[in-house]
This record gives sequence, C-alpha cells and structure tokens, in this order.
Amino acid sequence: MAAVNPNWHRWIYASIAKHVAALVASPIVFDFGGKRMATWEQSTHRAEVTISGPVTTRFSRTAWAVEVDVFVVVSSDLSANNYAHVDVTGDVANALDECLTVMDYGATGLETIGELQNKGSVTVTHLKPSEADDRLHSTINAKFSGTFRE
Repeated sequence: MAAVNPNWHRWIYASIAKHVAALVASPIVFDFGGKRMATWEQSTHRAEVTISGPVTTRFSRTAWAVEVDVFVVVSSDLSANNYAHVDVTGDVANALDECLTVMDYGATGLETIGELQNKGSVTVTHLKPSEADDRLHSTINAKFSGTFRE
C-alpha cells in the first residue's frame, strides 16, 4: 500500500493561502511563513491565518479522507468604522465558505490533487474589546474535508 503523499501538506497550505489571499483585500499573514511586515503592522484591517492539519485517514488502498481546520483572527483599528471591521470579517468568512481546489503548488502548479469542501459551517465570533484594547478582534473557524487519491 502507498503512503500518504508527503507533499499534500505543502500543497494544501499553499492552496488555502492562495485562495484566501486572492479573495480578501486586507493584508494577511499565514502561520507558516508569513512575515509581519511594516505594511501589515500599520494596516487598519489585517488577518492572521492558522491552518491545522491535514488529518488523513486511509479508507482504501489508494484513497484517503483529508480534514483541515482553518482559524483566522481579524483585527481592525478601534478608530476604524466598526462596520468596516465586520465587512472585512465577512470577506474572510465568505472566502472560507467556498470549495478549495488543492493544486500541486511547488511542483507544476497545474495538477489538481483534490478538493476540500467546507464541512457545513463557518463560525464567526466578534470579541468585545476591553477598555485597554486598541483594536477590534473577530475570529473565524472553518473545517474542510475531502478525498485524495494517490
């Protein structure tokens, strides 16, 4: 029996990053290599994305169930319009409410490896700022699953 393709991890991360970055106009930092540049630090609205997984479970000789969790923290300047913060949060949530095509980024960038479907919900939580906070914060959780074949 074949083992899980070790490149799936990289390709899943790259595919999610490209998908979210393409659909959200605000600066985004990803947990696996994004750097907090001055433009990100100084932006009115920004997002930090953490991708957990993939968790793979073999269910046949050449097929695996794949699950991935995506957690995003959106923050905005308190001086910004609160509705603008909610709009940015909505943009990120909408990007995560779509099917994600996983491509072999880093190899050819052309071959489709599989698709990750949203598992039915994107949870948005707006956190009440304390008096000491200088930013608004919201979190977004999304869970994805798919089937990959080797």
